Amino acid sequence: ELLAAAKTESVFVLKEHCAKIKAAASSEELDRYEAIRVRRRLRHFRDPDGAWHLDAVLTPDAGAVVAAALEPYTERVFQAARAQGRREPHEAYAADALVEMAEHTRACDDEPSRRSPGATVHVVVDHRALLRGSIEDGESCEIPGIGPIPVVTARALAGDAFLSALLTDGTDIKTVCHLGRTIPSRLRTAIEMRDRTCVVPGCDVGRHLEIDHITPVTDGGPTRIDNLARLCRWHHYLKTHRGYHLSGGPGSWHFENPEHEQSRLVRSPDTLKRSGTARGP
Repeated sequence: ELLAAAKTESVFVLKEHCAKIKAAASSEELDRYEAIRVRRRLRHFRDPDGAWHLDAVLTPDAGAVVAAALEPYTERVFQAARAQGRREPHEAYAADALVEMAEHTRACDDEPSRRSPGATVHVVVDHRALLRGSIEDGESCEIPGIGPIPVVTARALAGDAFLSALLTDGTDIKTVCHLGRTIPSRLRTAIEMRDRTCVVPGCDVGRHLEIDHITPVTDGGPTRIDNLARLCRWHHYLKTHRGYHLSGGPGSWHFENPEHEQSRLVRSPDTLKRSGTARGP
C-alpha cells in the first residue's frame, strides 16, 4: 500500500500515511500519548544577535488547540499586510500573530469581557471508534494536519474547545457533528468564583485550572454548573487519560482511581513541589 502511494504522493503525504498506519497498528496509543506528554516542553532563549527564540514540544491535541487559536490572528495580520502592500513569508505573519495573541490575552486579564471563545478543533474519527472509546484495525482518529490522537483525547477536547468531528465509516463520510460547546462567559465566571482551587480533595492548586465536564459531552453530559468543575492540569489529565473518576459536589468532592477507591496518592506535582516532595508524573 505504501509502495503504491509512493509513486504518486508527496513525501509529506507519505509521512502522514505512515503515521496513520503506525497508530492504527499499535494497541498502545495511550502509552505513545503519555510518552509525548512526558517530553512536553516550552523554552525560550536569546541568541548572540539578541533574537528571541521559542521552542516547544506538545501533545497533538494541545498543539491543535494552539494552532487553532493562532489561526484567526495570523489571518488578520496577513490581511493587514496585504492592505498595506506588504508581502512576507507566512512564518513572519505567524510570528506577528503570536505577539498579537499574547497582547490580547493581557488585555483580557484587565477586561474579562474581551475574552476570546475556545478554539475550534477539527477531528476525523471512525464512528464506531468514537462510540467505543478506542480504535481497532482499520479505524483512525486524527486531527488533520497534526496527526493521530487517542479517541479519549478527542472526547476530552469536546469539553471547552469547540470540537467539529467528521464521523466516518471506513472510507465513507457519515456525518459532521459538533461535539463541543464553548462554556458561556456567565457560566464560566460562576464556576471560577465557586471553584477557586482544584476541586480534588487535598489539592490547593489555584493557577491554570481547567474546566471539566464531569460527565463528558460525548456521553451526553450537559454544559451546566452541576456538571462542571475546575481541575488542575494534573488531575484533569488523570481523569481524562488514566480512568480516574470525579463525583460529588462543592464540599463533598470525591476523586477515585480506576478501581473506584478514594485516591490518596494523586496530589498535583505543583502541590508536591511546594511541599518539597515533588516527583515526575
